[in-house]
Formats: sequence, C-alpha cells, structure tokens
Amino acid sequence: MSLIGITSDIHGSKIAWDKVFYSSVARDVDLWVISGDILYHGPKNPIPEGYSPKELASAINEYEKPLIIVKGNCDSEVDQSLLKVPIMSPYSVLFIDGLKILIHHGDKNLDSWIFSLEENHRFDIVISGHTHIPLLERRDGIVFFNPGSPSIPLGEVKEKTFGILDTAKRSIRILNLEGKEIDSIIF
Repeated sequence: MSLIGITSDIHGSKIAWDKVFYSSVARDVDLWVISGDILYHGPKNPIPEGYSPKELASAINEYEKPLIIVKGNCDSEVDQSLLKVPIMSPYSVLFIDGLKILIHHGDKNLDSWIFSLEENHRFDIVISGHTHIPLLERRDGIVFFNPGSPSIPLGEVKEKTFGILDTAKRSIRILNLEGKEIDSIIF
C-alpha cells in the first residue's frame, strides 16, 4: 500500500464527492478513508452545493476502490440502509506498512484515552473529522490529522479540502479541491 485518500464531512454533496474521488490525485489512491458524516447535512449545517444523498449513496456503492468509513454524528441507520459499505462503527484501526492508524469522527474527545495507552500500543496517526477545519500536527510522537471538509468548510480559511497519506514516504498532505497543497508533514 502506498497512497491512502482521506476525507470527512461530505454531508451529502455529490459535487464534493466527484471533485475529491475523481480528481487527478485520486487516480493513484489505493484506499480511501472517510471519517464520518457522509450523506446527511445535519441540522446545524447549511445544505451544501450539490446536496443529493441518494445520488451520493449510489456513487459510493458503485465506487471500485476500497473504502473504510466510520460513523459520524450525522450518520444514522437509515443512511446505512442505502450503503453497501459499513458506516456504523464509531472507529476503525488500520495496521498498514508498519503504521498504527486510528480513524474516528472526532465528535468524542479521545485524547486522554489515546495518551493513556502504553507506548508500544500508541497510534502513529489519529485521523478525525467533525470540525470541518483541516488540522495536521504532531503531539507526543502522534500525528493528528483532520482533512477538513470538501463540502462545508469552516474555520478562518474556509477552504474545501481533503488529504493524502503516503505510507511509503511517511507523509501527509492537505489539498484543496483543485489539488493545491495547503499543508503537509513528514513523520
């Protein structure tokens, strides 16, 4: 494995899905991780451009590359009934190319639990979403990564973003929907 695409908080936008999953960068991605909030826009969010949960569900079901999706606070059993890929797990753990990766939505603060783990059980990377704000930082030897949102960006910059993890080069990049690098880290 080499390239893992990472996104979160699509919130039913078929346009955001297409811009991320069919971008020039996505051609080389081997696996996609989505850290929650897939189909529903949520009661606190505006309806995103291209909002079409049913059409997005069909696109997800037809997508040919492997997908790992965890449950976000806006995801429900009704959403799962439309999808062939499981989305109801609150977290997932990947062991890939010597890396231990935790994937969760981010609506529950897991930091105290993460840092309470014995050092040989700690994660190398923790991927979350929820805030719609891109984040890439290293704390106590762990890389914390939030790809932001490709549909409803928040924060100071408000740029629609996603991420690419290169397990061979040990790097993570945050990209905007045009493919421009916003931030990166080598770990």
